[in-house]
Amino acid sequence: MSKKLITGLLALVALTAFALPATASATSPELKDGSGTLVAVGTTVKATNVGNTVFKGSWGEVVCSSATLHGKVTKNSANGEAIEGTIETASFTGTSGSGTQCSGGSLGAVTVTTNIGNGVPWCMRALAGAAHELQIRGNSCANAARSITYVLHFSSFSCAYERTTLSGPVKGTYTTGDAEGAIATGTNSEFKIETGQSFLCPAAGSLEMKFLLETATGGTLAIS
Repeated sequence: MSKKLITGLLALVALTAFALPATASATSPELKDGSGTLVAVGTTVKATNVGNTVFKGSWGEVVCSSATLHGKVTKNSANGEAIEGTIETASFTGTSGSGTQCSGGSLGAVTVTTNIGNGVPWCMRALAGAAHELQIRGNSCANAARSITYVLHFSSFSCAYERTTLSGPVKGTYTTGDAEGAIATGTNSEFKIETGQSFLCPAAGSLEMKFLLETATGGTLAIS
C-alpha cells in the first residue's frame, strides 16, 4: 500500500472519529407524540406528578399528593439547543383539611398558591447533552428570567418562598423514552423565605418532584 494511500486512510479515519462525536453532541432532545411525530410549537401539554410532590424544610414536610402543570411548547429542538415550554398554570393539592389541601404534618393542612407575585408563568427547559438537565425558571420562555414565588397557607399564617434569579433556575433531570422529569431536594431546588414573613415560617426548604409530560388529553409523549 502506498504511503499516500495510507496517509489518506488515516486522514479519513481521523475525520470520521471527529465527526461522530460532533454529530452526537449536536443532537438535541426532541419531544414527540405517540406516533413518533415531532410535537409542534404552540401545542398544549401537561405535566402530572408521579408519586408525591414534597417541600422539605427543617420543620418537616409539606406533601402534595396531586400536582399538575399546564402549558405550551415554545421550542422543540430549534438550533439543537433545547425543548422549551411555558408553564401557564400550576396546581398542588392533596386530601387533607378541606379534602383538597396538601398535608403539613404537625402544622396541619396547607393550601399552595402559585399565581400571585412572581408566580406562574414559568419556563421549563430540557437541555441538550448527556447530563439530560432540566431547568425551571420564572417568567415565560419568551421573556427575561425572574424569580419564582409560591405561598404556603397554613391555618393561621402564610409563608411566601422564592427562588431568585441570583440562585439560578431550579435544576433536575429528564429521561429519554417516556417524557419524565425529576427534581431532587438540595441546593438546586432550594427556596428561601421572603422578607416580612411570620416568625413561624421556616427559613428555607427544597422541592422534590417527579412528573410525566403528556398531551393535554393524556396522550403519550416521549423525548428522544
